Amino acid sequence: DNVQNQSCPRGNYCPTASEVATACPPGTYLPTRSGVSSVDCIPCPNGTFCENQALPENSGQCDAGFYCHRNVLNARPTNGLYTLSYDGQELSAGGDICPAGSYCPVGSENPIECPAGTYSSTQGLSDKSVCTICSAGFFCPPGSSDIRGTLECPLGRYCPKETEGEWVDGVQACPDCPRCPAGTFGSSKGLKDSSECSPCPGGRYCSEGATPD
Repeated sequence: DNVQNQSCPRGNYCPTASEVATACPPGTYLPTRSGVSSVDCIPCPNGTFCENQALPENSGQCDAGFYCHRNVLNARPTNGLYTLSYDGQELSAGGDICPAGSYCPVGSENPIECPAGTYSSTQGLSDKSVCTICSAGFFCPPGSSDIRGTLECPLGRYCPKETEGEWVDGVQACPDCPRCPAGTFGSSKGLKDSSECSPCPGGRYCSEGATPD
């Protein structure tokens, strides 16, 4: 018989004295023919997935509505993130459905926050165009997921539709929300328009943005 040694095929590795090639596991790939150990199998890059074993390249980009770090096995991961030890490094791996308050286009490595002035209470959004316009009477910092309760327009101010907000020291705030005009005051939270500011009562004066005592 004519016996020949052969190069290890792409997507596989061949340790010393190998009789057959060993497939790189799902979640990894190997584009070269020089693999000699499992360490040579490369974790699938961020934003992509590697569905099968013995892959010479990734299987494609992760689906819209999901995000992918390394070593992902399918286009719509839901297992969450974990730490992967690879070649002496600790890498972020895994993926998940895009969380509320964000959107994930095709091939997303990380969720992208819905812009200020919008929010999203649902998971799996694929584009910022499907983030919901912030309702009048509320303000929405970037990444807002639920406007009820915590994001009502503060006292002494009013919030038209699509009012933006921001994060201040980790707290959702609205320093630029319009103030009730001088001569009026904001008697309650959640005002939508300056016409809802109450006239200052006789015997008192109200500067811009006045609130009840």
